[in-house]
Amino acid sequence: MVIMPRIFLICTDHDNGANDDSVELGVGPKLAGFHNEVAFNSSVAQLFCLTIVTLPLNMRYHPRTSLAAQRRAFTLLEILVVLAIIGLLVGLAVTRVGGIFGAKQEDIARLFVNASIKTPLTAYRIDMGDYPSTDEGLQALLTAPQGKGDHWRGPYLDVSGNKLPVDPWQEPYTYRYPGVKNKGGFDIYSKGPDKADGTPDDIGNW
Repeated sequence: MVIMPRIFLICTDHDNGANDDSVELGVGPKLAGFHNEVAFNSSVAQLFCLTIVTLPLNMRYHPRTSLAAQRRAFTLLEILVVLAIIGLLVGLAVTRVGGIFGAKQEDIARLFVNASIKTPLTAYRIDMGDYPSTDEGLQALLTAPQGKGDHWRGPYLDVSGNKLPVDPWQEPYTYRYPGVKNKGGFDIYSKGPDKADGTPDDIGNW
């Protein structure tokens, strides 16, 4: 049970400074906490009035939970369930995207060692008469090897900053000539996701 506030109006004669008796205006929940000064004129004196809201000290509310509160509780539970489902779906999606992204990285490395690098190396061989040695490495495609500048027509790789491309895991590609896997040719490979040489996930041109 809610005890309503009591509203009083206290008026003061502006001319004489005398206080009239307070007048109770009534009660109502919409007036609780409201206070304001109002002024009006009369033929005898100008009165200034102040409304005062009084709240009983023993104000208290019924402890029984309302139906609306119960409905709010069920709504909150439903929201938590939906959020949990969304979190599960996001986790599955991230796992799936991670797998797709990993597969794409391997495809990029495989394309480089089997196709992209072959044209620059072939152009180098045409100009220089042979592939770069293991010691010269792929750097010979960007700068002329020492003592071989007469026939060098590079750079043979179109890269920014004159830097050799790296694999999708930010590791340099390994180049060997003569090749170990490709007899009479060259080996070029990425060390793969584990970044370790000679492991099963190496991606090479063999």
